[in-house]
Amino acid sequence: MLDKYVISHVINTLTTTPNIGPLAINLTLSSVTNASFIRWLGTTLSQHRKLAGQLLFEIPEIAFVRHADHTGLLTDQIRQSGFQFGVDNYGRNFQSLDYLQRFKPDYVKIDFAYTSHIEDDAQGHVLASICRTAHNLNITTIATRVETEAQLTHLSELFVSGFQGYVFNNTELSDR
Repeated sequence: MLDKYVISHVINTLTTTPNIGPLAINLTLSSVTNASFIRWLGTTLSQHRKLAGQLLFEIPEIAFVRHADHTGLLTDQIRQSGFQFGVDNYGRNFQSLDYLQRFKPDYVKIDFAYTSHIEDDAQGHVLASICRTAHNLNITTIATRVETEAQLTHLSELFVSGFQGYVFNNTELSDR
């Protein structure tokens, strides 16, 4: 019910205020695995195809790994209506990244555990590997919780296409 409410609210907002967006909605695992929700979403998106460039959906990685059939139905509905989707918490299930080949998401958002300990060499090698995997499949890679210049610099050297977070310059902070 929460996901339906949020989607309906965002669609209404995008319809009445067309100059905002794109906006991404994180879907809950319970919605991803609910056939009734998937049918509702397909119907709703087909009625609002004009918003396809303004509305994106983020699906938790665990849905691709543990609930591939339901996730396949959901992503088919999203794609058939011209919308895009991404993988949230990408890299938590490092042992199983073959879902990327099957589902071909538009983007992946790297799990923050990788960006928070980027100075750790072992973690850095894993991060480079999962970024390279997505990059090789032409999937945009977004790092989350980027909060320091050091993180930003290191991530820029990898196959990372975008960043989310708060990067502050210490001198700017002391001036305020």
